[in-house]
Amino acid sequence: MNPVVVGGAIAAVLAGPPLYSLVQNGQMDGTNALVRGLLVAAVCTVGVTYIMKLMDGYQQEWDRKERRQTLLVAIAEAEEAAQRRAEAVAQAAAAVQAQAQAKRAGQAGASGPSPGSPPNSGPNAGANTRPLS
Repeated sequence: MNPVVVGGAIAAVLAGPPLYSLVQNGQMDGTNALVRGLLVAAVCTVGVTYIMKLMDGYQQEWDRKERRQTLLVAIAEAEEAAQRRAEAVAQAAAAVQAQAQAKRAGQAGASGPSPGSPPNSGPNAGANTRPLS
């Protein structure tokens, strides 16, 4: 929007009819009415420019708040994802540690095959076997 066009339109609506009636009644000449109309248009243009700057400022403030809110939501989602990932890593580490402890316990106390393992496995696999004839 061009402030000059808007200011001119406002001036024509506000000052046009009174100035026209003054010229028609002979109380003012045409040149003086045009000068006064241009002055009113200039003042209206300045006012429109000021109002447009205010509107732009409000729009920028609104955009900043909207961007900030979007960033806060993204940060919150990232924090939640990081927390879930940390919990998953901690669970995986605990499972690996439990498996390692179970394996160590099985190796330290096992003199034979552990339950659930195949028959010829373990530390003494094949020690007491006879060849089949």
